Amino acid sequence: MFKLSHDSEPTSVPQQETVIPDTTISMAVIGDVMCHGPNYKDAYNSSTKTYDFSTFFTQIKSYISDADIAIGNLETTFAGGNKAYSGYPTFNSPPELAQNLLDLGIDVLTTSNNHSLDTGYNGLVNTIDTLDQVGISHTGTFKSEEEKNKIAKDVGVSALKFADLINPRTSDYIFNLDKFVSFEGKTGPYILYTAVRIKSLLRDAGNDFEMGNIALANVYDKALAIKICEFNNAVDRAFEARGIHILAQYVYDLAVCFNNFYHNVKIMTEENVNQKNSWLKLSKIVLTIFETFAKIIKIDIPERM
Repeated sequence: MFKLSHDSEPTSVPQQETVIPDTTISMAVIGDVMCHGPNYKDAYNSSTKTYDFSTFFTQIKSYISDADIAIGNLETTFAGGNKAYSGYPTFNSPPELAQNLLDLGIDVLTTSNNHSLDTGYNGLVNTIDTLDQVGISHTGTFKSEEEKNKIAKDVGVSALKFADLINPRTSDYIFNLDKFVSFEGKTGPYILYTAVRIKSLLRDAGNDFEMGNIALANVYDKALAIKICEFNNAVDRAFEARGIHILAQYVYDLAVCFNNFYHNVKIMTEENVNQKNSWLKLSKIVLTIFETFAKIIKIDIPERM
């Protein structure tokens, strides 16, 4: 970078080093989630004819809900339909277990293990659909080879593009593929993961809410609303500085803010319909910003991951 002095001789201007602060993320990991016969029988409520497994997790809930990302291994299926519930050796559990896992704070479930096909291919597909409906991200099994390859491509492209664009164009950075493809921290996959989470949330809500006035009820939705309002300013600053990294940083900050909101606000179980709709509207706006950013940097956001 140069500037002209009074005698028109070019003079070098020292570059300011960009200091990027570290990001700390806490993770909780639990082992096999399965449901034996005595478990789902104990969870059954004969008066409502429903199942509730929430009391099973009371003593570990604080460890899971306090983590930024919580991961578990699902060793049962949600076959649905008229398929009878069953325990060992072929597991098939009530779908309420999936909702209870979400309420516990589980963000991601791995589904590839020796029980993936306990109820056949249809059970595998319905398990994926059930997790999508409640809003839990998952990996391991897929409905088809094409779906798996498309998701892998979307994640890979987002990883490389975001890793390059989050840095100022005049700055050097270390090419670390393991870091780029991580679903934790300042990465493209983390942005996709958050956007897919919102898509799943809106699908679960049925997309039947109308956009309009938004009621803010706590510090989490207020913080998210403030961050949303910073979007136009981030775009202006990125344009003026010719620096897409400014917009990339904003999108990452928005993702962090949304996930904090999502973990602390129980959207789908909110009994006040107007308040629930307000939170869904906020989520929809965040998704729209992610989709706008994705169009700018030419990446695709999959429907599920």
